[in-house]
Amino acid sequence: MVELRQVGSFFRSAQELRVKGRLCEKLVDGVLNQQVDVQRVLAESFPGIPVRPVLCFIDSEWPLFGKAFEHRDVVVTWPKKL
Repeated sequence: MVELRQVGSFFRSAQELRVKGRLCEKLVDGVLNQQVDVQRVLAESFPGIPVRPVLCFIDSEWPLFGKAFEHRDVVVTWPKKL
């Protein structure tokens, strides 16, 4: 199950990406780092082209009325939605 959970208190809320109940913030950190690298390489030949970080989960479960979402500027989705 891929989900974006609300954590923290009422006054200090936060969100975290969880897959099968496991915290997956390192995946988000990794794709954000890759975005920086790809943007830097593309800027040499194609300045101004935006690079959008995406995590696409294959063979994953989503809530019944689940939809793709963004977390820390990373799109989290499944293949058909991508």
